[in-house]
Amino acid sequence: MEGTLIVPGFVTPPTAPQSKQCVDELAAYKKDIAPTHFSMFGCLAATVMEEALRRAGPDLTRAKLFAALDSIKDLDTGISGKVSFSAQNHMGLSSVFPVAIEKGQFKVIGGAIPWKIVTALGN
Repeated sequence: MEGTLIVPGFVTPPTAPQSKQCVDELAAYKKDIAPTHFSMFGCLAATVMEEALRRAGPDLTRAKLFAALDSIKDLDTGISGKVSFSAQNHMGLSSVFPVAIEKGQFKVIGGAIPWKIVTALGN
């Protein structure tokens, strides 16, 4: 698989420098859990939820949480492309990272690419 290009990568792999904070926080919680691509998705979800809860304020309601999520525009999580929501769009992510296999590890080989470009290449 050496040199294989893999797209999409919605989150950076745990071996990427951008993933260090998430990997360190996971290790601080439980050292025997090996970080994976799926734990990076968990870190992404936690980062977005933390921001939404901060925006919703102390008197949390379902309506305030939804409004807070819909107010997130271009949130830089550090491990994904920018995250944006609206009342019409709940996908959140609109870009992917090009990822390759190098020395047996996943490695991000470029900046985030808009998902529309990736899907257009497949047509």
